[in-house]
Amino acid sequence: MELGLTSSTQINCLVYFRGYIVLKILKALEDVRLFDPLLPFILYTGSLNEVTAIECIKAGANDYIIKEHMTRLPFAVKEAHEQHRIQIEKRAAEQLLKVSEEKFRSIMENSADAIFLTDQQGKCQYTNKQ
Repeated sequence: MELGLTSSTQINCLVYFRGYIVLKILKALEDVRLFDPLLPFILYTGSLNEVTAIECIKAGANDYIIKEHMTRLPFAVKEAHEQHRIQIEKRAAEQLLKVSEEKFRSIMENSADAIFLTDQQGKCQYTNKQ
């Protein structure tokens, strides 16, 4: 990879500094997304027009900071890190829910007993094959 990222690299946020070469920025962003789709990517640049900024954001950059507004960088990193943490927690919760649903489905489908699930009004919502 161009950025030298490997599976043993442990980073929480990538701040990428590059001059105004859009193709290199987008290639770096692509490399980061291949390495870790959730890894925050902040573009720090000397100049960036609105069209290029929008293109980078659409491609997956979390934020961009222009050198003249460098004081925004710590806040952007903090925000990107927080969003990354939330995304990781969401993925973990989704995975736990999937496992739980698979266990429930297995129990319901493989039970030797007849099982009925009803709503609060007593209307049957689910029955197993028994």
